[in-house]
Amino acid sequence: MGRKAYFTEQEVLAAADRLAAAGKEVTASALLDVLGGGSLTTIYKHLNVWRESRPSLVQQVVPGELPEPVQTAFMAAWKVAAGEAAKEAAAVKERAVEEVRVVSRQFAEAQEHIARLEGELEASAGEVDDLKKRLAELEEAIQKSDLERAALAAKSEQLEAQVGAVPKLETAKEEAQKHAAQLEGQLEFLKKQNSELIDKLGRKDK
Repeated sequence: MGRKAYFTEQEVLAAADRLAAAGKEVTASALLDVLGGGSLTTIYKHLNVWRESRPSLVQQVVPGELPEPVQTAFMAAWKVAAGEAAKEAAAVKERAVEEVRVVSRQFAEAQEHIARLEGELEASAGEVDDLKKRLAELEEAIQKSDLERAALAAKSEQLEAQVGAVPKLETAKEEAQKHAAQLEGQLEFLKKQNSELIDKLGRKDK
């Protein structure tokens, strides 16, 4: 089994307690040996916690002062480790804030897009209703024109039957024919509008 690269604080503190109980000096090197490896930076950090939480054990194990160079080296190493940890924590926090900002912006854009689509759908539905209403009106107008044309045709036939007996009927017939032609033109126009409206309504339904 390979050696662990990192140890938890509790594992390091327990190893330090074992060294102290055996009357041995608790140092980072001694902890490395006891643990069988690990991160020196992590061990220094947990060792400092152990020293602060167990001052009586520290005094028992280390009766005299550490040499000044050793103390200086330890403090320098600890400051470097603490500084690196702080930088890493700041970088992680900055990345997290940026990711939250990006996700929030994407969510806001999605909400705007949904609102725009809902507005377009509502407008389209209103336009379809208007087209259907206009279509119904045109169909009614066409039906009415067909009835009027049929009535004029019948009247024209009656006038033609009476044309020999009443001279004025020719003039009435011509007027009726003109009226019928006008109605025929109006009917064709209405049918054309109706056809265009049906095509437009078909495209909307798609």
